[in-house]
Amino acid sequence: MLRGPLKTLVLAMAIAAVAQTTAAAQVLTAGGVSIDAPAGYTLTTTASGSFLLSSDTRRVTFVRVQSGQPLAGVGAAVYAAVTTHDSPPTTTADSYSFTMAESGSRYQVLVKPAAGAGSAAGQFDVLRVGARTADAAPGPAGPATKTKTPARCRGRIVKVKGKAAKCVLKKVVKKVVKKPVRKSHAIDGAFRPPDTTELTDVLGLLGKRTAQPVVPAGLPLPMRDCQAPGAHAQVIDIPGVGCDGAKGSFLWGADGYGSVHLGQPFLVNTPANQFPSGPIVATWSSPAQAFADVWPQELKDYSGVTATVTSVTPIPGTENFIPGSPSGLVSFHATVTGAKTVEVDGIALSAYIDSFNGGVTWNWYSSVIAVFKGAPPGTGNALMTTWQSLDASAGIRDRLAAIAETIRTTQAPGGPIDPTVFQRTVDNFGAYLNS
Repeated sequence: MLRGPLKTLVLAMAIAAVAQTTAAAQVLTAGGVSIDAPAGYTLTTTASGSFLLSSDTRRVTFVRVQSGQPLAGVGAAVYAAVTTHDSPPTTTADSYSFTMAESGSRYQVLVKPAAGAGSAAGQFDVLRVGARTADAAPGPAGPATKTKTPARCRGRIVKVKGKAAKCVLKKVVKKVVKKPVRKSHAIDGAFRPPDTTELTDVLGLLGKRTAQPVVPAGLPLPMRDCQAPGAHAQVIDIPGVGCDGAKGSFLWGADGYGSVHLGQPFLVNTPANQFPSGPIVATWSSPAQAFADVWPQELKDYSGVTATVTSVTPIPGTENFIPGSPSGLVSFHATVTGAKTVEVDGIALSAYIDSFNGGVTWNWYSSVIAVFKGAPPGTGNALMTTWQSLDASAGIRDRLAAIAETIRTTQAPGGPIDPTVFQRTVDNFGAYLNS
């Protein structure tokens, strides 16, 4: 069985046919697709764009999908969505394959770059192929026939009950039954993965089809756990792309996809600060205003890129997102220029945590998800999964231990920092990070 967006694709193993052609025609047509197929095949389609080509000995479910992922990514997403797979995947330069079980049968699932009429880059054919062996079995009995026996008396005169009588030629009917005709047919029973010859035959049939509709894949991007110092989370699985962080913060980004910067605290100076403790200067008035003012300065100072926020909108119902601190979620659109210029859309948490030096320096806390324009479908959901799966407990413990040590060793007029105020801040902050 399948789960998630893939349930609308070919791998919905029981297809409710809404259009069907018969095998009387050599060319089967359904849903805008035509296939030259031998007698005995049928072609069905559903409104979702899936197709079923079947005969007594073959059952092939197929769809063509569009995805920004490479072959390995599409294959991995299909494999993850098919919960009844019963073999590890096999990958080559031009295919991704595994077997699965369903309703007493087993099938081979094959993902290949689309080829043939109407195919284009970024398109993939997803197939599920089952076969069963043709066998010789008794056919129906032949019809009864009649024949004439030879004459028994040849016109001779014979006696019947002592009287002379003419021998009468009689027709004797003898039933002759022809031997059963043995004709090849498929054994009733389960399908199995095809052998090499059978799969070649299937691919040859599909290679004769006309251009077919392309379904947006909607495939979940493959994810993996990424461990950074003090935190780990699920990230999009892109070879060679890692993650970073420190003391509970988490950073990940990939060209063409987007980025996440989670749990980032920054010291911000107000214009009134005569002795700046950092390069970022802004005044807090609201989560949206703080994001528009502080985030571009943060990127410039720490990443060397230039960001222009063209719109920022508070998300209703998210006020005081971090209990006890002015905070909220915002959505935004921005243009970011580094090695190249990209447009991004995203969601951010913007929070005022505390202030220092009589209020002329304050701490801005943020978590930012940015999705690049033109990113593969599913990128936004994948980055939200990164945020939701973040476990920064180790980093939080390290950070709180360092803060506690600072409190114990800091002497100030009137004594150490008020432990009640400190604990309340820690509780509020920790409740958010672990929520």
